[in-house]
Formats: sequence, C-alpha cells, structure tokens
Amino acid sequence: MSLNSLFFVTFCKTTRGTRPCPSHASASPRPLFLIPRLWGCSLGVIRKVLRKTARGYLSWNRSLSLDPWLRYSPVRSILRRSTDLTVGRVLDVGSGTAGLASSLAVPTVALDVAFPGTGPASRKSLTERVKASATHLPFRNSSFGAVVSIDMIEHLALDDRPNALRELFRVAEKLVILGFPFGNRSARFDREALEVEHSRGLSTGWREEHAAHGIPRDAEHAEVLAAATSFHPKARVVWHGHEGIWGLRMRWKLQFIIPKGSPIYGLAFYPLYWFHRLGRRRNAYRRIYVARL
Repeated sequence: MSLNSLFFVTFCKTTRGTRPCPSHASASPRPLFLIPRLWGCSLGVIRKVLRKTARGYLSWNRSLSLDPWLRYSPVRSILRRSTDLTVGRVLDVGSGTAGLASSLAVPTVALDVAFPGTGPASRKSLTERVKASATHLPFRNSSFGAVVSIDMIEHLALDDRPNALRELFRVAEKLVILGFPFGNRSARFDREALEVEHSRGLSTGWREEHAAHGIPRDAEHAEVLAAATSFHPKARVVWHGHEGIWGLRMRWKLQFIIPKGSPIYGLAFYPLYWFHRLGRRRNAYRRIYVARL
C-alpha cells in the first residue's frame, strides 16, 4: 500500500458516525495527520473532521500546565528507572495543587501548608493530601520508600531550611529526590524578572519569596549532604543541573507576547518545554539532588 493510500484509509477510519467515504469504516485514530488526501470525501465530512480537531486542540491548549510538568520531569525519569526500588507510596513535600501526581501514576501523599486554587487534574485515587509544614512532617521515621521535594526549600526562611531538609531524610527509607533554584545566576535572573514584572504591574508572590528569603547556595548544599548522612550514614548523594537559564529567560520573555490564554500558546511553548526539560544543564536554574539511602 502506498503512503498516499495509507493516509486516505486512515482518514476514512476517522469518519465513523458521519457520512462515510468511499470505503473502509472502523476504529478512530487521531485525525491530525490526515490532510494529504481529503478530496475523496465530501466537504461536510472535511468540515466535521477539522472542527473536531480544532476543538480537541483548544481543549488540550487550555489544560496545559507546563511549568510543573518541566519541574517534575527529572523525578519522573528517576522513578521510572528505579526498577530495583519498591518504593510504595511517594511523599511529595511542597507539592501545591500541581505536584508529582498530576503527571505520574504512583500512589502519592501530597503535602503542603495549603492547596489553593486549581491545578492540573491529579489521579485522585492515587493521591492523598496532607496539610502540614515541611519543618514538622507528621510521619514516623522511614515512612516512605521515596520522598520528593521540588522548588520548596527556597520558599522557607533561612533558619527553617536545615530542619526541613532533615525532616525529608528522616521520613525517607530508600530514595530522596530534591530540587531547588541554586546559585548566583539563578538569584540574578529572579531579581531582574521581578523588577520587570513589578514595572508591568504583575504580582508573582512566589518570586517575591525567592527574593525575600534568598536563593539557596553553598550553605544549603552542605546542609543537604549533612542531613542525608545524619539519618542514613551510607547514603550516596549525586546532583546535577536542570533547566538552563538561557531557555528559562527565553520562555519568560515570550510569555509577554504569547500569554497563557492565547490559542497558540501550546503550539509555541510545548516544543520549548519539551526540549528544555532534556539533559543536565551546565548553567542551570535548578539543582537536582538524588540520594539513595
């Protein structure tokens, strides 16, 4: 069968329930790559397929929550590769409404001081929400096979960070995955972005907390290592950069041209987020720690 004929057959399979094309009617694959040979079908069928495709795209575009998806991408990758670990439930500390459970089907306890607003749909049957502080986790030692915390530490006051880090390792049994903005470049980007956002009348409370409490640096790095070995003397801790600052700055500037509500937001931003989640960046905004206990 020629490639052109294959496209034709595939298109016809999408039209079940409408006026049929000259041949074939079966299950309904995605109708996104069916343009090459539409002339064999009626104009009404073509319009219905195009309207259905447009509605599907707009629904997908409205549902996108790309920032949490990118933040948790190394966590998903590590958990999927950890086939030697039977981690059971995962504790996600500082999850907010769009934590790990919104993008990975694992039994998760999502913990935060509050769960305001709405976020991406999580798998509710796999998620339990707990309101508590990271500095006093209401769980016994080694309660969770894996503990995750992404972009939480920088929102705590400097004096609270060591205790929060110790709590993460106290309740973990096998694995801790920890990530936060790190270093002078990240702090400089947040300061510059905050000035521009204020000049435009925008309020980003989370970035204001970054500026008020300070982006983690070498002191927090030392505290991560100390917390790991204080509860797990044989812990092996590695770290790497994640999300390059150049890509982050480009997306941040682009959002003023193509805002979240734009119908072309997904077309513009999804490829960028997909690419920027890859690799281990040298000039990274975020540092990811992986501790095997």
